[in-house]
Amino acid sequence: MNYEDMTEILEHHHSYVPAVNCEVVIPQENGPLQDQKFLTTLVGGDYLSVARARGAQVIRSTSELMKDTLNGLLPVAEDWHAKVCLMEVRNIFCNVFLDIQPVHVKTFG
Repeated sequence: MNYEDMTEILEHHHSYVPAVNCEVVIPQENGPLQDQKFLTTLVGGDYLSVARARGAQVIRSTSELMKDTLNGLLPVAEDWHAKVCLMEVRNIFCNVFLDIQPVHVKTFG
Protein backbone atom coordinates (compact mmCIF):
# COMPACT_ATOMS: atom_id res chain seq x y z
CA MET A 1 0.00 0.00 0.00
CA ASN A 2 1.38 3.40 -0.91
CA TYR A 3 0.44 6.94 0.08
CA GLU A 4 -2.07 7.30 -2.78
CA ASP A 5 -3.99 4.25 -1.55
CA MET A 6 -3.88 5.52 2.02
CA THR A 7 -5.10 8.94 0.86
CA GLU A 8 -8.11 7.31 -0.82
CA ILE A 9 -8.90 5.37 2.35
CA LEU A 10 -8.59 8.50 4.50
CA GLU A 11 -10.78 10.50 2.12
CA HIS A 12 -13.46 7.81 2.43
CA HIS A 13 -13.22 7.81 6.24
CA HIS A 14 -13.15 11.62 6.34
CA SER A 15 -16.55 11.73 4.65
CA TYR A 16 -17.98 10.35 7.94
CA VAL A 17 -16.25 12.89 10.20
CA PRO A 18 -18.83 15.27 11.70
CA ALA A 19 -18.44 18.94 10.84
CA VAL A 20 -18.81 21.71 13.39
CA ASN A 21 -21.65 24.15 12.67
CA CYS A 22 -19.40 27.14 12.07
CA GLU A 23 -18.28 28.03 8.59
CA VAL A 24 -14.87 29.48 7.83
CA VAL A 25 -14.49 32.03 5.03
CA ILE A 26 -11.11 32.03 3.31
CA PRO A 27 -10.41 35.18 1.28
CA GLN A 28 -9.29 34.42 -2.29
CA GLU A 29 -8.54 36.46 -5.38
CA ASN A 30 -11.52 34.90 -7.19
CA GLY A 31 -13.83 35.42 -4.23
CA PRO A 32 -14.14 33.92 -0.75
CA LEU A 33 -14.02 30.15 -0.26
CA GLN A 34 -16.30 28.68 2.38
CA ASP A 35 -14.98 25.84 4.46
CA GLN A 36 -16.05 23.86 7.54
CA LYS A 37 -14.27 22.82 10.69
CA PHE A 38 -14.33 19.15 11.61
CA LEU A 39 -14.37 17.29 14.90
CA THR A 40 -11.36 15.07 15.50
CA THR A 41 -12.10 11.39 14.94
CA LEU A 42 -9.69 8.59 15.81
CA VAL A 43 -8.59 6.18 13.10
CA GLY A 44 -6.90 3.08 14.46
CA GLY A 45 -4.42 0.77 12.86
CA ASP A 46 -1.05 -0.88 13.22
CA TYR A 47 2.12 1.19 13.34
CA LEU A 48 2.74 1.03 9.58
CA SER A 49 -0.81 2.16 8.80
CA VAL A 50 -0.48 5.05 11.24
CA ALA A 51 2.82 6.13 9.66
CA ARG A 52 1.26 6.01 6.18
CA ALA A 53 -1.82 7.92 7.34
CA ARG A 54 0.28 10.66 8.92
CA GLY A 55 2.40 10.84 5.78
CA ALA A 56 -0.71 11.18 3.63
CA GLN A 57 -1.91 14.00 5.88
CA VAL A 58 1.45 15.76 5.57
CA ILE A 59 1.24 15.52 1.78
CA ARG A 60 -2.27 17.01 1.84
CA SER A 61 -1.45 19.67 4.47
CA THR A 62 -0.91 22.38 1.86
CA SER A 63 -4.51 22.17 0.64
CA GLU A 64 -6.64 25.27 1.12
CA LEU A 65 -9.79 23.53 2.34
CA MET A 66 -9.93 21.76 5.70
CA LYS A 67 -11.72 18.75 4.22
CA ASP A 68 -8.84 18.29 1.78
CA THR A 69 -6.19 18.34 4.51
CA LEU A 70 -7.85 15.34 6.23
CA ASN A 71 -7.18 16.94 9.63
CA GLY A 72 -10.48 15.67 11.01
CA LEU A 73 -8.81 12.27 11.37
CA LEU A 74 -6.29 11.43 14.07
CA PRO A 75 -4.33 8.23 13.33
CA VAL A 76 -3.61 6.19 16.48
CA ALA A 77 -1.74 2.91 16.89
CA GLU A 78 -3.81 0.12 18.40
CA ASP A 79 -1.75 -2.68 19.82
CA TRP A 80 -4.40 -5.38 19.94
CA HIS A 81 -2.00 -8.17 20.85
CA ALA A 82 -0.77 -6.32 23.93
CA LYS A 83 -4.36 -5.94 25.11
CA VAL A 84 -4.95 -9.68 24.72
CA CYS A 85 -1.76 -10.45 26.66
CA LEU A 86 -2.87 -8.08 29.42
CA MET A 87 -6.23 -9.87 29.65
CA GLU A 88 -4.47 -13.24 29.88
CA VAL A 89 -2.23 -12.00 32.72
CA ARG A 90 -5.30 -10.59 34.47
CA ASN A 91 -7.04 -13.95 34.17
CA ILE A 92 -4.06 -15.80 35.65
CA PHE A 93 -3.83 -13.31 38.53
CA CYS A 94 -7.55 -13.52 39.28
CA ASN A 95 -7.55 -17.31 39.11
CA VAL A 96 -4.44 -17.86 41.24
CA PHE A 97 -4.65 -15.10 43.83
CA LEU A 98 -8.31 -14.09 44.04
CA ASP A 99 -9.98 -17.41 43.20
CA ILE A 100 -12.16 -15.73 40.55
CA GLN A 101 -13.12 -17.50 37.36
CA PRO A 102 -11.18 -16.03 34.41
CA VAL A 103 -12.74 -14.19 31.51
CA HIS A 104 -12.25 -16.19 28.32
CA VAL A 105 -10.45 -14.31 25.58
CA LYS A 106 -11.07 -15.56 22.06
CA THR A 107 -8.18 -15.06 19.71
CA PHE A 108 -8.16 -15.44 15.98
CA GLY A 109 -5.08 -17.19 14.69
